[in-house]
Amino acid sequence: MQSLTGCMTLQSLKESAEHMFAPAPTFSPPEGQAHDETLLRAFLTLGLPELSSAEDFCAVETYVRTAGRRKDDEDELPADARTSRALMFWVYPARMWGPCRETLDKTTGRLKLERHGLFMTVEQGVRVGDIVEKARQYLQVGVLKHVHVTPQWE
Repeated sequence: MQSLTGCMTLQSLKESAEHMFAPAPTFSPPEGQAHDETLLRAFLTLGLPELSSAEDFCAVETYVRTAGRRKDDEDELPADARTSRALMFWVYPARMWGPCRETLDKTTGRLKLERHGLFMTVEQGVRVGDIVEKARQYLQVGVLKHVHVTPQWE
């Protein structure tokens, strides 16, 4: 807010500073899993693929079926196949991108930093459907999480 003279008020300067220096997002590991938060924050800077949860996680399935195959395979993996490669990628809620975004708090009228996203690490040999199911299970608005998916063998 500006005062009548056109200068920023002390309160608006303070609010701007609080917003500019907001704490970095934190991660919540799945139950029973520990993680190195410093390492996970580093993954935010890598430029890994970012996939949307839109259309029932269709982008996640398509990416895994394509990127999870061997380089010499011509076709994408069938939906019931297992990955031939390990994968790392981010999943974000539909219509949201990146790990953070500014939103307007409806109760206070102030801007706030909202965080969201699921960092997925997938081992070789995981079924495509299992990866999509884990994405559905762990993605939450307002939380950054990491899930590591291992193959399940009968």
